[in-house]
Formats: sequence, C-alpha cells, structure tokens
Amino acid sequence: MKKKCFTLSEILITLLILGIIAALTLPILIQNYKKQYHSTKIKKFYSIMNQAVRMSEINGIQLSENYPTGDNSSVESWFNTYFRPYFVNIKNSYKSGTYWYMVEFTDGSCVGFASSGGIETRYDVNCNGKPNKVGRDAFYFIFFRQKNELSPYWWNTVDLNNSLKPDEPYTNNTSDRENVKRACVASQMYCTMLLMIDGWEFKDDYPFRL
Repeated sequence: MKKKCFTLSEILITLLILGIIAALTLPILIQNYKKQYHSTKIKKFYSIMNQAVRMSEINGIQLSENYPTGDNSSVESWFNTYFRPYFVNIKNSYKSGTYWYMVEFTDGSCVGFASSGGIETRYDVNCNGKPNKVGRDAFYFIFFRQKNELSPYWWNTVDLNNSLKPDEPYTNNTSDRENVKRACVASQMYCTMLLMIDGWEFKDDYPFRL
C-alpha cells in the first residue's frame, strides 16, 4: 500500500496557521505574565515599607515625629533612619536633582522619595527599563504624617475637578471603584489606589496596557 505523504503546500499552510495562532496568543500570554510580575512586586514593596514603619515604632522611633522638609539631603537622612536598617536588598542609593532620593534594589526595581507636604514615593518595578510610564511600570504612593503609613497616592478633590474633567466630578470615596478608575484614567498617578482596591491585581478593565 502506498503511504500518503503531506505535500509541501499542506505543510506550509499548517505552519502558517500555527504562526497565526502564535501571533494571536503570544501578546496575551506576555501581558498576563507582566500583570502577575508587576502585581507581585508592587504588593511586596507595599508590604515591606509598612513593615519597616511598624518595626521603627517597635524600636521607639516614631515616623510622624521627623518628617523631612526640604531637599533630598533631609529625605536621605529620613530614609536611613526609618527604613534602611530593615532592608537587606539595597543595591545602590543616590540623590537625583534637588529633591529626589533614589534607592535601587537587587531585584531590579527602585524607589524615589521626595518631600512635598507628605513624602511622594515613586516605585518602578524595573527601574530604568522601558516603558518608564506612570500607571504601567511606575506607581505613586505617599506618606502622610497623619496616617503614619505608606498609602496609594490620592488627590485633592477640588484640584482634580478643576484641572482634569469638570464634566466628570470626582469624590474622595475610595470605595467607589468607578470613581477611582476614572481618576486613574485622568491622571495615572492615581492608578495605585485602583490597584489596592483590586487586591494589587491588574483586572481585565485596568485602563492601561503594561
């Protein structure tokens, strides 16, 4: 009996179909991997920072008593007092410009601190890696003296309504997910609050591709 063989055209068609399937599914797989990767690192950073605050308090150092005001020299001193003793994965630290104090970690992420009433905190999951876009691989937090903990960056309702979309009024209701999501779309600095509401996960309706 003569064996049936595939013709060259059949093989090429099969390879073409497999290529199309791969082209369609690979971006989805990459995006899901990025979501999981970013989520894990952000959650870990948030937890470690607030654990350091608790450890400082246990050791008799109150974070709220010595907030830096001014340039990055005071921010450096603040970080060294309250946080450096509880980090074992610091790779490098340095001053950037006049106000920012940067800390790089061994896992490839980094964080910048700047004094502005509270302490603005910008965490980047891949430091200098692309895309370097807020809401995609960089996420804003803030230390408020009154709360004495790291919190997602939030807004002044009046400023937000005046400067962004007056036809879409915003409130300070952080339990209203749609309100927070609209604020995230309007200004990516507020996307960290949306992530916290969603358990530090990037839901399917997260406004931006990573």
